[in-house]
Amino acid sequence: MTERGPHSKPAPDATNEGRDARHLRGDRRRDALLSAGMGLLADTGWAGITHRKVAVRAASPAGLVQYYFGNLAGLRAAIAAHTCDRLIVPAMATLAMASDLDAVADLLARSVAGATSDRTAAALLTQVIVGMKLHPEVDTVVRDALDGARSELSGLLASVDARWTTDDAERAASLAIAVIDGVALHAASDLWAPPGHLDEPRLSAALRAILVP
Repeated sequence: MTERGPHSKPAPDATNEGRDARHLRGDRRRDALLSAGMGLLADTGWAGITHRKVAVRAASPAGLVQYYFGNLAGLRAAIAAHTCDRLIVPAMATLAMASDLDAVADLLARSVAGATSDRTAAALLTQVIVGMKLHPEVDTVVRDALDGARSELSGLLASVDARWTTDDAERAASLAIAVIDGVALHAASDLWAPPGHLDEPRLSAALRAILVP
Protein backbone atom coordinates (compact mmCIF):
# COMPACT_ATOMS: atom_id res chain seq x y z
CA MET A 1 0.00 0.00 0.00
CA THR A 2 1.38 3.38 -0.97
CA GLU A 3 1.64 5.89 1.85
CA ARG A 4 0.57 9.49 1.22
CA GLY A 5 3.07 12.24 1.88
CA PRO A 6 2.30 15.26 4.07
CA HIS A 7 1.12 17.30 1.05
CA SER A 8 -0.97 14.60 -0.59
CA LYS A 9 -4.64 15.32 -1.23
CA PRO A 10 -7.01 13.61 1.21
CA ALA A 11 -9.28 10.90 -0.03
CA PRO A 12 -12.57 12.19 -1.47
CA ASP A 13 -14.62 10.67 1.37
CA ALA A 14 -12.48 12.39 3.98
CA THR A 15 -12.84 15.70 2.16
CA ASN A 16 -16.62 15.39 2.01
CA GLU A 17 -16.85 14.40 5.67
CA GLY A 18 -14.78 17.41 6.66
CA ARG A 19 -16.93 19.72 4.56
CA ASP A 20 -20.12 18.26 6.03
CA ALA A 21 -18.79 18.68 9.56
CA ARG A 22 -17.95 22.34 8.90
CA HIS A 23 -21.41 22.97 7.45
CA LEU A 24 -23.01 21.32 10.47
CA ARG A 25 -20.99 23.46 12.87
CA GLY A 26 -21.91 26.55 10.86
CA ASP A 27 -25.60 25.65 10.95
CA ARG A 28 -25.43 25.15 14.70
CA ARG A 29 -23.73 28.50 15.25
CA ARG A 30 -26.29 30.24 13.04
CA ASP A 31 -29.19 28.56 14.84
CA ALA A 32 -27.73 29.53 18.21
CA LEU A 33 -27.52 33.17 17.11
CA LEU A 34 -31.09 33.10 15.82
CA SER A 35 -32.36 31.52 19.05
CA ALA A 36 -30.57 34.24 20.99
CA GLY A 37 -32.13 36.88 18.75
CA MET A 38 -35.57 35.37 19.19
CA GLY A 39 -35.18 35.39 22.98
CA LEU A 40 -34.03 38.99 22.85
CA LEU A 41 -37.02 39.89 20.68
CA ALA A 42 -39.43 38.40 23.22
CA ASP A 43 -37.77 40.31 26.06
CA THR A 44 -37.05 43.70 24.50
CA GLY A 45 -38.91 44.01 21.19
CA TRP A 46 -37.32 45.09 17.93
CA ALA A 47 -35.63 48.09 19.54
CA GLY A 48 -33.39 45.70 21.44
CA ILE A 49 -32.13 43.84 18.35
CA THR A 50 -28.55 44.78 17.56
CA HIS A 51 -25.54 42.77 16.41
CA ARG A 52 -23.81 43.33 19.74
CA LYS A 53 -26.76 42.37 21.92
CA VAL A 54 -27.45 39.20 19.96
CA ALA A 55 -23.76 38.28 20.17
CA VAL A 56 -23.67 38.89 23.93
CA ARG A 57 -26.78 36.79 24.49
CA ALA A 58 -25.35 33.97 22.39
CA ALA A 59 -21.87 34.35 23.95
CA SER A 60 -20.42 34.74 20.45
CA PRO A 61 -18.23 37.33 18.73
CA ALA A 62 -20.19 40.24 17.26
CA GLY A 63 -18.37 39.71 13.96
CA LEU A 64 -20.00 36.30 13.67
CA VAL A 65 -23.46 37.87 13.71
CA GLN A 66 -22.49 40.20 10.88
CA TYR A 67 -20.88 37.33 8.98
CA TYR A 68 -24.10 35.29 8.96
CA PHE A 69 -26.71 38.04 8.61
CA GLY A 70 -25.04 41.13 7.18
CA ASN A 71 -26.56 44.45 8.16
CA LEU A 72 -29.23 45.10 10.79
CA ALA A 73 -32.07 44.68 8.29
CA GLY A 74 -30.72 41.24 7.38
CA LEU A 75 -30.51 40.31 11.05
CA ARG A 76 -34.08 41.42 11.70
CA ALA A 77 -35.34 39.50 8.65
CA ALA A 78 -33.56 36.32 9.74
CA ILE A 79 -34.93 36.58 13.29
CA ALA A 80 -38.44 37.17 11.93
CA ALA A 81 -38.16 34.11 9.67
CA HIS A 82 -36.82 31.98 12.52
CA THR A 83 -39.63 33.14 14.79
CA CYS A 84 -42.31 32.43 12.19
CA ASP A 85 -40.88 28.94 11.69
CA ARG A 86 -41.07 28.25 15.41
CA LEU A 87 -44.62 29.60 15.74
CA ILE A 88 -46.33 28.53 12.52
CA VAL A 89 -44.69 25.31 11.35
CA PRO A 90 -45.57 23.19 14.43
CA ALA A 91 -49.19 24.38 14.37
CA MET A 92 -49.58 23.55 10.69
CA ALA A 93 -47.84 20.19 11.12
CA THR A 94 -50.46 19.05 13.65
CA LEU A 95 -53.16 19.48 11.00
CA ALA A 96 -51.80 16.47 9.13
CA MET A 97 -53.59 14.36 11.75
CA ALA A 98 -57.01 15.83 10.86
CA SER A 99 -59.45 13.51 9.13
CA ASP A 100 -62.28 16.04 8.82
CA LEU A 101 -62.93 19.77 9.25
CA ASP A 102 -64.15 19.41 12.84
CA ALA A 103 -60.76 17.94 13.66
CA VAL A 104 -59.01 20.80 11.84
CA ALA A 105 -60.87 23.34 14.01
CA ASP A 106 -60.12 21.39 17.20
CA LEU A 107 -56.42 21.02 16.39
CA LEU A 108 -56.04 24.70 15.51
CA ALA A 109 -57.78 25.73 18.74
CA ARG A 110 -55.52 23.42 20.74
CA SER A 111 -52.41 24.86 19.08
CA VAL A 112 -53.54 28.42 19.79
CA ALA A 113 -54.38 27.57 23.41
CA GLY A 114 -50.95 26.03 23.86
CA ALA A 115 -49.16 28.98 22.29
CA THR A 116 -51.08 31.62 24.23
CA SER A 117 -50.41 29.84 27.52
CA ASP A 118 -46.70 30.35 26.78
CA ARG A 119 -45.95 34.01 27.50
CA THR A 120 -42.79 33.93 25.39
CA ALA A 121 -44.65 32.57 22.36
CA ALA A 122 -47.43 35.14 22.82
CA ALA A 123 -44.87 37.95 23.08
CA LEU A 124 -43.11 36.73 19.94
CA LEU A 125 -46.32 36.66 17.95
CA THR A 126 -47.06 40.22 19.05
CA GLN A 127 -43.60 41.34 18.01
CA VAL A 128 -43.72 39.81 14.53
CA ILE A 129 -47.05 41.55 13.90
CA VAL A 130 -45.78 44.85 15.30
CA GLY A 131 -42.56 44.46 13.33
CA MET A 132 -44.52 44.41 10.07
CA LYS A 133 -45.37 48.08 10.64
CA LEU A 134 -41.90 49.04 11.82
CA HIS A 135 -39.54 47.36 9.37
CA PRO A 136 -40.15 46.56 5.68
CA GLU A 137 -37.86 43.53 5.79
CA VAL A 138 -39.90 42.04 8.65
CA ASP A 139 -43.13 42.80 6.80
CA THR A 140 -41.90 40.86 3.76
CA VAL A 141 -40.88 37.82 5.80
CA VAL A 142 -44.06 37.67 7.90
CA ARG A 143 -46.33 38.17 4.91
CA ASP A 144 -44.61 35.29 3.13
CA ALA A 145 -45.02 33.08 6.21
CA LEU A 146 -48.70 33.96 6.63
CA ASP A 147 -49.33 33.49 2.90
CA GLY A 148 -47.76 30.04 3.16
CA ALA A 149 -49.91 29.12 6.17
CA ARG A 150 -53.04 30.44 4.45
CA SER A 151 -52.29 28.48 1.30
CA GLU A 152 -51.58 25.32 3.27
CA LEU A 153 -54.78 25.66 5.29
CA SER A 154 -56.94 26.42 2.26
CA GLY A 155 -55.50 23.42 0.43
CA LEU A 156 -56.27 21.24 3.42
CA LEU A 157 -59.87 22.48 3.56
CA ALA A 158 -60.43 21.66 -0.09
CA SER A 159 -58.81 18.25 0.19
CA VAL A 160 -60.75 17.22 3.30
CA ASP A 161 -64.15 18.46 2.17
CA ALA A 162 -65.10 18.58 -1.52
CA ARG A 163 -67.75 21.22 -0.84
CA TRP A 164 -65.03 23.87 -0.65
CA THR A 165 -64.12 25.61 -3.89
CA THR A 166 -60.59 26.96 -4.17
CA ASP A 167 -61.69 30.59 -3.80
CA ASP A 168 -64.01 29.94 -0.87
CA ALA A 169 -61.39 27.83 0.89
CA GLU A 170 -58.88 30.67 0.57
CA ARG A 171 -61.37 33.14 2.04
CA ALA A 172 -62.16 30.81 4.93
CA ALA A 173 -58.46 30.19 5.62
CA SER A 174 -57.78 33.95 5.63
CA LEU A 175 -60.59 34.55 8.12
CA ALA A 176 -59.49 31.69 10.36
CA ILE A 177 -55.91 32.97 10.47
CA ALA A 178 -57.16 36.50 11.24
CA VAL A 179 -59.18 35.12 14.17
CA ILE A 180 -56.17 33.17 15.43
CA ASP A 181 -53.90 36.22 15.20
CA GLY A 182 -56.45 38.33 17.08
CA VAL A 183 -56.86 35.77 19.83
CA ALA A 184 -53.10 35.45 20.25
CA LEU A 185 -52.61 39.24 20.39
CA HIS A 186 -55.43 39.49 22.92
CA ALA A 187 -53.71 36.88 25.07
CA ALA A 188 -50.34 38.58 24.78
CA SER A 189 -51.93 41.80 26.08
CA ASP A 190 -53.41 40.03 29.13
CA LEU A 191 -56.94 41.04 28.18
CA TRP A 192 -58.65 37.75 29.03
CA ALA A 193 -61.39 37.68 31.62
CA PRO A 194 -60.60 35.85 33.80
CA PRO A 195 -56.88 36.53 33.25
CA GLY A 196 -54.89 33.76 31.63
CA HIS A 197 -57.94 31.79 30.53
CA LEU A 198 -58.62 30.93 26.90
CA ASP A 199 -61.88 29.07 26.33
CA GLU A 200 -60.56 26.43 23.94
CA PRO A 201 -63.97 24.79 23.24
CA ARG A 202 -65.51 28.14 22.29
CA LEU A 203 -62.53 29.00 20.10
CA SER A 204 -62.87 25.61 18.41
CA ALA A 205 -66.59 26.30 17.85
CA ALA A 206 -65.80 29.69 16.32
CA LEU A 207 -63.22 28.15 13.99
CA ARG A 208 -65.61 25.36 13.11
CA ALA A 209 -68.20 27.95 12.07
CA ILE A 210 -65.61 29.38 9.66
CA LEU A 211 -64.06 26.17 8.38
CA VAL A 212 -67.06 23.87 7.98
CA PRO A 213 -69.17 24.87 4.93
